[in-house]
Amino acid sequence: MRSALRLLCMLAFAGTLLSLVTGAIAENVKYYRVEQQVTSLTTVASRFLGDPGRAGEIFNLNAGRRQPDGDTLTDANRLVSGWLLVLPWDAVGDGVQFGPLPTRYRISSRL
Repeated sequence: MRSALRLLCMLAFAGTLLSLVTGAIAENVKYYRVEQQVTSLTTVASRFLGDPGRAGEIFNLNAGRRQPDGDTLTDANRLVSGWLLVLPWDAVGDGVQFGPLPTRYRISSRL
């Protein structure tokens, strides 16, 4: 019985170590899924940070990161419905989500 418990502990440790090495443990972040009527980072910054002047922070968190449709953010005034924007730690409001950033989902054609 002790050897079986020891083996289970070793396997659990090995799995955790493997996850850490391969980066499989996702970081929790605040993020927002862009809606159709939201067209700029200024709008997002105003809505969730209370300051449109903080749009640059959101841009820096997301520039070059691949979005679900395969595109990347290059223009603060061009957002696509369904994109996932990482937000600064102090973002609040309806639509702000917290957790691992989704890596796979399909963008609805309705958006």
